[in-house]
Amino acid sequence: KQKKIWSGYFHLSILFCVTAYARHKDSMKREGENMKISVVGSINMDMTVTAEKIPKKGETITGRELYYIPGGKGANQAVAMARLGANVEMFGCVGDDGNGALLIENLKAQGVKTEHIKTVEHTPTGVAFITVGERDNTIVIVAGANNRVDRAYIGHIEHELKKSDMVLLQHEIPLESIEYVIDLCYRNQIPVILNPAPARSLKQNLIEKVTYLTPNEHE
Repeated sequence: KQKKIWSGYFHLSILFCVTAYARHKDSMKREGENMKISVVGSINMDMTVTAEKIPKKGETITGRELYYIPGGKGANQAVAMARLGANVEMFGCVGDDGNGALLIENLKAQGVKTEHIKTVEHTPTGVAFITVGERDNTIVIVAGANNRVDRAYIGHIEHELKKSDMVLLQHEIPLESIEYVIDLCYRNQIPVILNPAPARSLKQNLIEKVTYLTPNEHE
């Protein structure tokens, strides 16, 4: 089986993958039935600071503006697909804090199903600290509740994932969960799109079970 790999713009690569598979499924689905896409992954609040430049080690500079933007590679996948008109459900974890509640409401407002997102007590929602300057950026991620997208959580949602026509993953949740979901989908003949970011080492036999990879240039 030939591996399809696209480098470049993330949302565009997902569009290519899902469009190709949707065409294949057209002959198998009844008229009016919408394929179900499940996203298993990260849900973050992005705290973005803009500045004239990115500070050097040990340097303090003055920022221009601060933005709080819903993010997380998993949530971004889900929103991108929902905006394209797909039937999407997000699976992941948030903390029992204000950010968690805001992020779930934002996903709902974007047309993403959120019934199986877990709110974890005494754990902060994932946060990404982003500095933007000089037409570049730096990012520091605190995983928080994203680390609770573990095997126990996957076991709880496994029956829902088996109803999917396609599953999307990224590398902002525990690796053992990624491996388990890929194996689960492979056994059940469910196509998988994997965005391998942040970059991690993956076993070759696991990569071979992935239907589509969407790395960027560096990955």
